Amino acid sequence: MNELFEKIGWFDDAAQSEPTYDPMMDAALGCRCILCGVAVCLPMKTVSLKAVEQPKRSYFYRVHAACYQGNEATADQAALALIRTHGMEAAEGPAMSSQYFGHKGEPQVLDSSAKGGK
Repeated sequence: MNELFEKIGWFDDAAQSEPTYDPMMDAALGCRCILCGVAVCLPMKTVSLKAVEQPKRSYFYRVHAACYQGNEATADQAALALIRTHGMEAAEGPAMSSQYFGHKGEPQVLDSSAKGGK
């Protein structure tokens, strides 16, 4: 099974009130923590990632609050790596050189040297 669907959700348009895909709503897969891989339970955080150049699609992931504390940048990079590896950036244009707003609204730059395949 594609790890992306266990850990990453997304909206295809900023005007959507419900996500296109939400791993918490997928009873077959459930939602796994981006850092430890265990099923997410309370207390948890939901973190949004949005492309700077092409703000239509946005992503989100959920993480245990304890895993997230002190590991914010690592969590964002893990989410971006999954998005990149599974080709989800194609709908956004040149995401390999894009910046994303991650934790605390700070831009996170994708490393073009680490481009993965589908």
